[in-house]
Amino acid sequence: MIFTRTAEAEIRHKNFIDGGSSKSNTKIVRTLIQQTVCTASKTLSPVFTIDETQQIGETFGEKFANSFQILFDQGFEKVIAIGNDCPDLTAETLKKTIAELQRKQVVVGPSKDEGMYLIGLSKKGFSFEDFSNLPWQKKGLLSEFIRQTEIANQSILLLSELIDLDNFNDVKRFIRKGKISGYFKKLLLQLILFLTRFFQTSYFSILSSFCREMLVLRGPPTAKFSV
Repeated sequence: MIFTRTAEAEIRHKNFIDGGSSKSNTKIVRTLIQQTVCTASKTLSPVFTIDETQQIGETFGEKFANSFQILFDQGFEKVIAIGNDCPDLTAETLKKTIAELQRKQVVVGPSKDEGMYLIGLSKKGFSFEDFSNLPWQKKGLLSEFIRQTEIANQSILLLSELIDLDNFNDVKRFIRKGKISGYFKKLLLQLILFLTRFFQTSYFSILSSFCREMLVLRGPPTAKFSV
């Protein structure tokens, strides 16, 4: 399950280019969503994209819990939920999660901001009330989720920690890692062109040069998207 917003709705909550137009930010979000769908499809498992037009509930927690419940009600015993904002997430990580859910009741991918980029749950141990009442979009989400899982005596596996992108600072942090997948090149090139054109400072010149160098050193893209 890809739990997301449409690109148009997402940019009302996230800004990936400070001072950039809504059109530029929308293109970035669309690229992230397309890549997420592409990554999930490589697992050969059923993929459901659930955006705000399909989500049911008043709060984020209710909408997220209802999305899990709908798939459990359709007969799925295991459901993996991911967002649209973790460019480091790979099909291999998703395949590992699928395998681990045969042995564990819960699999979690912790993000750098103390949240979660992936949640794998089993129908048998799912509690709509507990899940919906977690401190979503707040500090301490991960620790509270783990605490509730342990109280429920469910087995849990933590995956490697990854960065998810919520704002321009997250994008800069991702660039500094020096690990840029091929599909992300077009997105970064768009960002670099914007910075070079509108922010002619030494900091952004260094950042642009650094990005260009990394992009040249990488191999050809594994997937192509219109940016």
